Amino acid sequence: MALRSHPEQGFNIRLISFDSRHWKTELERWLTEQGEVPHSETLFNKTIEILPETAFYLHLNDVERIAGWLQMWAGVLVKKDLPAVPVLRYQSKLNKDLLLMASGGSVALLICAGHLSWHLYQANHFTIEFEALQKVETSMTTLRKTITDAQAKREKLKTKIDKLKVDSETLPKLIKGIQHRPAQLLETLARGRPESLLVETIAVDKDEVKISGISLDATSANELSTYLEKQLSALGWSVIAPTKKNLELFDGGGPWDFEIKLLDLGADGFNKKSQDEH
Repeated sequence: MALRSHPEQGFNIRLISFDSRHWKTELERWLTEQGEVPHSETLFNKTIEILPETAFYLHLNDVERIAGWLQMWAGVLVKKDLPAVPVLRYQSKLNKDLLLMASGGSVALLICAGHLSWHLYQANHFTIEFEALQKVETSMTTLRKTITDAQAKREKLKTKIDKLKVDSETLPKLIKGIQHRPAQLLETLARGRPESLLVETIAVDKDEVKISGISLDATSANELSTYLEKQLSALGWSVIAPTKKNLELFDGGGPWDFEIKLLDLGADGFNKKSQDEH
């Protein structure tokens, strides 16, 4: 804080912040504007690189010098210049000690006011800086969330693209396999059917193919089921173990009514086949 007292114009005060890179220039400009003065002082409370050229310097932490400085200023404030001719001097009714204390208190109050102004400026500056940092932190949090969401969307999109790529490779094989499945099923039944087994019906029920018939023994249906599982798994079918019922028409038992189910696995069955081939 720069301060000048003028008899007619009163006080001239200028607040200069050390946070400004041009504080030295501002101080020098202010001193130049003031011109020459009969007396100048510099009061400071911490070490600075350059002190203005004044007649007197005082560090505010120097208690001993501050006491003398306050007394000196108090003496100046209560002192009156004597006239050049003899005059009657009336007894002053003012208490000089009280006036001296009041003057010292005024100077101390002025210094405290300067400190208060400086601390208020610093508090306001730090508040502004803190709010700016909070805004930056909020922006960074929003940006991190945006990046995380974008990465999650990218992973989902990559998964869909990979699935489409697999489907594009499997779809032609799937269509071709579905077209040839009925004929291949009949051909497989003809090759793998035991002599003691007769296939009576082949029915389609939703995603199942039901093969039913008569077997003279209890094992032929199982043999046919095992053969179909080996031959038809490449066509997207899963073979379910046969169900059998003993009709007990013969003395030794039999014949057996059986049903074998083929469960359609859809595209996943053909995809599994392609993966096994690779």
